[in-house]
Amino acid sequence: MATTTFPTILGMGGATRLTSRFVKPQVIARNPLSKAMALGNAIDGKSLTGLFFDSIGTELAHFPSPPALSSQFWLWLVLWHLGLFISLTFGQIGFKGRTEDYF
Repeated sequence: MATTTFPTILGMGGATRLTSRFVKPQVIARNPLSKAMALGNAIDGKSLTGLFFDSIGTELAHFPSPPALSSQFWLWLVLWHLGLFISLTFGQIGFKGRTEDYF
């Protein structure tokens, strides 16, 4: 059987046990990078990369002619590259900040 240990404070009146729920909250830790949480923000169950690559395949089916201006390809192209460049920029800021002791 496991035993529970409590932190103690030694004071002038003797040892006092800390048993306050304020000190040790009953909070369940969640991982924001888990697959279940990441898939919850998908568009119709697909990732942005999947949508972009699917639209590339659709447009390559009629290759000699370019994509129409009303095609979803342009939306996924812009959003995918915007996400890519934002991620790379913040990654570079974070990496440089760590190496130069900014944070």
